[in-house]
Amino acid sequence: MITSKTIRYKSREDLCSLLKNCPAYQPGQALFQVFCGIIEPDYISRLQHELRSLFPGVPVCGVTSAAEIIGDKAASDEVVINLTIFQKTYVKTSLVAHDPDPEKTVCHLAEHLDLTDIKCLVVFSSSFNGYQLTNGEPFVRALGAYFEQALVCGSLAGEDNVHRRTFVFDNERIEPYGAVCAAFSGKELKVQNFYNFGWVPIGKRLLITDADEERVVAIDNQTPAEIYRRYLGEEVAKNLPMSAIDFPLMTNRDDVEMAAYMVQANSDGTASFIHRFAAGETVQFGYCHAGVIAQESATLATRINTFKPQALFVYTCISRKWLFCDDILVDLAAWRDYEHAAGFFGYGEIYHPPGKLPQLFSQSLTLLGMTEDVHSEVVEESQPNLQTQPSPTETRRFRTLRVLHHLVEATTREIEIMSEEFRHLAVKDSLTGLANRRHFDEIMETEFMRHKRSHLPLSIIICDIDKFKQYNDNFGHVKGDECLNKVAQTFGSVLRRDIDLVARYGGEEFAFILPMTDYPEAMVIAESVRLAIMALEIPHDYSTVAPYITISAGVLTIDVDEEAKLNSSNLIDECDKNLYLAKRQGRNRVVGKRLICRAEIG
Repeated sequence: MITSKTIRYKSREDLCSLLKNCPAYQPGQALFQVFCGIIEPDYISRLQHELRSLFPGVPVCGVTSAAEIIGDKAASDEVVINLTIFQKTYVKTSLVAHDPDPEKTVCHLAEHLDLTDIKCLVVFSSSFNGYQLTNGEPFVRALGAYFEQALVCGSLAGEDNVHRRTFVFDNERIEPYGAVCAAFSGKELKVQNFYNFGWVPIGKRLLITDADEERVVAIDNQTPAEIYRRYLGEEVAKNLPMSAIDFPLMTNRDDVEMAAYMVQANSDGTASFIHRFAAGETVQFGYCHAGVIAQESATLATRINTFKPQALFVYTCISRKWLFCDDILVDLAAWRDYEHAAGFFGYGEIYHPPGKLPQLFSQSLTLLGMTEDVHSEVVEESQPNLQTQPSPTETRRFRTLRVLHHLVEATTREIEIMSEEFRHLAVKDSLTGLANRRHFDEIMETEFMRHKRSHLPLSIIICDIDKFKQYNDNFGHVKGDECLNKVAQTFGSVLRRDIDLVARYGGEEFAFILPMTDYPEAMVIAESVRLAIMALEIPHDYSTVAPYITISAGVLTIDVDEEAKLNSSNLIDECDKNLYLAKRQGRNRVVGKRLICRAEIG
């Protein structure tokens, strides 16, 4: 049996009252979680002293908060303290300063946790380093890799939007840039991580076209600053990153929708986000949907009541409170029957999907349920009931938002369908269905810039149908179009990777982009393309090359580019020269060349 007691702390008398009313406990089987909305180290230090003197030996896992949660109510600038007492579970805490290497930070945390078979890890980490939000995602990934068998949950610290600094603390120490964790071990302990999102995508899909480690360089071939200015306006663009916190970028990771807010806006227009994005990933702006919030809250209530936790902790994002103000009660209503639920609003929530690694979410709501009841069962994930009735806690403003959001959602879907149709027309060749010249040029520039950063090989192939003018002149343009279609379909079937591209480059000219493909492999692909066209055996009685349709191909591979003068257009010209050589040497052949720092080899 777990006993959970939550209080609003104002003075030592509140702790004395808690001590008087709590059952007997062993220090190693109890834990304080402290959510402190007063961002003052001297105040925290006095609180630590009182906890040590009244509850000697009971570990503390403490964090500063942007707002506090007690039961199903939210508070501001207060201190909420939860005491959890276990009968059959053991608890250890650890506090460390962050190392530049997140894996070392996790190892230092683990050094102080001498428990075996850790079932659950609650982690709080600082979020502001004095002037900007930190990226906690590498730290969370390292936690998941180290504590493979444990459920990892928790949050990044919050602050009062004035001090711009956060703290984590234990019984004795306070860290402005560190992490504190509580580890739980017990054969009869059962834990479950719950998750509520409520964000939905809005507007067109955007493509991350360039990303370098933590930095997003380009979205749809524009800087993030330009994208935010275009879609969210000048006022938002001038005050990034905090001005855009209500409109995060949404993506899907491991089949879970997630939102990522910007943590740093750079002078060159690039930006860093709480999640690391990769080139080729699609994102959309998101907004917090009032209707979905209400529906998910009702579904969450059902799941919580099915699990029947004996202790319940809430780690959620301050942006939800900023956005909905008093209507945040709709979000918190899911656990209204649990008066001793406790938690806080911070700047990033750790959610651990079943069977997967933990992830650092943002702008979401996560909960940790704990019980020592052997009859309790872990609840499977489920989708919100879209027929849920409005909550009695909804205000008129909230209901209006819910209807407005439904209107925006329906309109967005229609625009998205039309945009996809237009995009398809804009990048496809109308005759063959392959990519067109414009799309080829865009992808070529993107891949060339990626090559310059990564130094991974990049290959291109340019093909031309031999004596196609004679084919058209003698068989007519209808037959000519049929021939082009057959050749195009064959080209498309040869490629096996999604990152490869084949385009109709001109009338009877086609071009391939093969990222991360070295010279020998590119030559093999070009030769297989040539043989595949011959195997079609399309009769060409007017060709001086062969009785069937054939192609000539030029191949170019670049391994490293360290000279600024070389660009994507130069590469096309160099490859075109190889195609010209293939034609001069009798056609129906492949001629290739490899460049390393513009020096020709083989």
